[in-house]
Parts: sequence; structure tokens; C-alpha cells
Amino acid sequence: LGGLAGFLLYVGIFFAVDIRFPPANIFNASYGPSCSLWGMTPADVANPIKRVWFVGSAGQWRSAAFADPAHIMPQHMAQFALGLPHEFHYSALALMPLGTLALFARDRRMAGLLLLALAIQLIFYFNYKVWDIYVFYIPSYLLMAILAAAGLRELLQWERRWIPRRTIAAIVSGSVAIVFILLGAVPMLESRWNAIATGIVPFAGERAYPYDHNTERMHRIAGATVQALPRDAIVFTN
Repeated sequence: LGGLAGFLLYVGIFFAVDIRFPPANIFNASYGPSCSLWGMTPADVANPIKRVWFVGSAGQWRSAAFADPAHIMPQHMAQFALGLPHEFHYSALALMPLGTLALFARDRRMAGLLLLALAIQLIFYFNYKVWDIYVFYIPSYLLMAILAAAGLRELLQWERRWIPRRTIAAIVSGSVAIVFILLGAVPMLESRWNAIATGIVPFAGERAYPYDHNTERMHRIAGATVQALPRDAIVFTN
């Protein structure tokens, strides 16, 4: 029932967006004029069901999936592995194998579900040829964080067995948990800590980040430019 409800919501949201069909939608801007590239006709573009199916099934991105596994997969695997220390503290990475073993000992079905979900995600991500693939890794980090949390739970249970007095064990457990939480925040903070400490925007000046010190001035220029354009003008930017 949960899966069916999620599927219906997924499809319903696409139709809700398509019903509005504002002038500045992706089909008017891109997919419609180049519809033949994906084997569509103007009649297909005018059909709401076919529009929803095209977007919902990612018709525009299928050529990027499993395009060249022998070449793309090793590159993405290396990128994923090298990026993990920037996403997780080493202590969290060390807890993940422990959490996996602990879950298998307690509930094999749950452990199998998490690992199967993680494997399916990574197999797809490692074979998806897009430049911003690192963004797609985020759902897998959630599952990995669950494994790390299971490892922390097992660690705290061992600690409680070693310390017989409940009050002292509770204090030690709370302290250990707080330390791991703080360590978990380190990768997110350390690369931007200087900007945070000095009170400046952390990502200003970086490639593809839509903000720099001229943003406000550029906003006024863009607004004035758009107002001066003739109706239905097509504007090309870099």
C-alpha cells in the first residue's frame, strides 16, 4: 500500500505540473523544438500523457545510462571512493562495516534490504554519464549513514556491558554519541570554516554557484534587458 501510494503521488505530481503548462516550460523551450531527437512528433508534444511519460521516464536522459560501462564505471567508482572522506568522518566510515555485521546478526532481512538498495543505487550511479554525478550519490549516503548509526548502536551496547552501573553507563553512552555527532559534522564544516568564521558567503566565486559580489548589479541589468526585449524574443547566453 505504501509503494502504491507513493507511485500514485509520483504520477499525480507530474500531471499536476503538466496541467499548468506555463509558457516557460521545458517542452516549449527545448524538448518541443528538438522532439525528433527523441523520436517524438509535434503531436506527441501536444499530448499531455506522452509529455508526462517522457519526463517521468527520463526519456531525455536514457542515452546517458549504461552508455559505456567499461570506461565510465571505474571513473565514477574512483570519484565516489575519493569523495567519501569529504562526506563522512573516518570514524563514521569505520562504523559502517560494524553496523552491517550487527544488522545481519539481528535482522538479516533488514540488512539485506539496505545493502540491496545501496547496491542498486550505486550500480546505476556508476554507469550514469552526467557531469554532476556527485549529486546523485546523496541518497546512497543516507543508507550508509543508517549503517553507521547501527554500528554506533552496537558500540554503545558493548560499552554498557562493560560498565555495570547504569548511571555511569548512561553518561558515557551520551558522551560517546555526542562526540560521534560532532565528528559527523566535521566534513561539512572544515572546508568552509574560514568563510563561516569571517562571516562571508562560503561559495562566492566558485564555478556554477549562482552568486558573486556582482549579483545584485547583474540582477538589475538582466531585469532592464528583459523589459527592453520584443515579445517572444529568444535570448542566447553562455
